[in-house]
Amino acid sequence: MGHIYLRGKMWWSQVYVNGVAVRESCKTRDRAEAKRVLKERELQALRGERPIPGKATWLDASSALLAHYHAYGSRNPVESGYRLKHLDRHLGGYKLADIDSAAITAYVVSRRAHGAAPGTIGIELATLRKALRLAHEQGKLATIPVIRSPKPAPARAGFVERHELESICRELSDDLRLVVRIAFLYGWRVRSEVLPLTKASETWRPARYAWSPAGRRTGMRGLSTSHPS
Repeated sequence: MGHIYLRGKMWWSQVYVNGVAVRESCKTRDRAEAKRVLKERELQALRGERPIPGKATWLDASSALLAHYHAYGSRNPVESGYRLKHLDRHLGGYKLADIDSAAITAYVVSRRAHGAAPGTIGIELATLRKALRLAHEQGKLATIPVIRSPKPAPARAGFVERHELESICRELSDDLRLVVRIAFLYGWRVRSEVLPLTKASETWRPARYAWSPAGRRTGMRGLSTSHPS
């Protein structure tokens, strides 16, 4: 069904998929490993699992993931967009087929060099994994690389108490004070859940904030106000 051949110092495979010759790098200089890759690709072609490689890029997968979240509401698109921003910056020039373990390791090294916490990197890698899995389901990617998350940092030793919060708020301007209090009361993420709130979404005047039955941690749907008379 197929064969391997040398292209420079790297082994490549040729497999027929629906009568079309598909040539791809085995990404190895070892002949035995190349044969193993060839056998795996031949079995995938027989089962109809191996798509014909196209020109799909990481940015295609990133856009498809956001569209998926908007369509099904399984994740907050605003928060996901923030996670994807870092992935887009690093992987924006990659074809999907070129995102392998080495490329992922390079991403982790780069994010650590820029001061990202292990937990943050782990969340971003989970987003990467979901995007590649979706691309695989849509026939844009033949195989999903192994993605390992870095060891998380030790858990936080404590939390801000109410009297500590009030001490902090006394040093802040009115607008920042409101942001901090909402984040403290409801456990919302500042960047993705509190800051997107706008005057158009809520009547901003003195109010008592409380959960509404409409939802939890979902922007204004989870927040209602009762104004003092």
